[in-house]
Amino acid sequence: MTCGPMGRIFNPAGSAYRAAHLSERNEPSWRAMAILYSPPSPDSLAKLKERLKLSSSKMAELFGSEEARTWRKYAGGERAVSAQTLFFAMALLELTPKEIERVLDRMREAGAQIEIVLPLS
Repeated sequence: MTCGPMGRIFNPAGSAYRAAHLSERNEPSWRAMAILYSPPSPDSLAKLKERLKLSSSKMAELFGSEEARTWRKYAGGERAVSAQTLFFAMALLELTPKEIERVLDRMREAGAQIEIVLPLS
């Protein structure tokens, strides 16, 4: 798979997904797509952190890491935020707890072991 001018191609609805999802239902909940993805700039990440008023440790948690150092690498431009990681963080910000639990239930159905420890505060 090649990359366009935006960067990496993120294809969340590959053929395996479509086949599995179509076998469960007559029609998929969303159509297959390829998303051209360019990670947010360090400046954009700094603005997000400021807008949310979270510490580096809390931003790391939001982005799925236990270490503030990971967030600082994202914010400092040493490491690019993957599309999957950014999607996870934005889902936590946008979805209701009930919607998040539905997604977590699907992850459990797929075999993941998930335990909710503490919410972000």
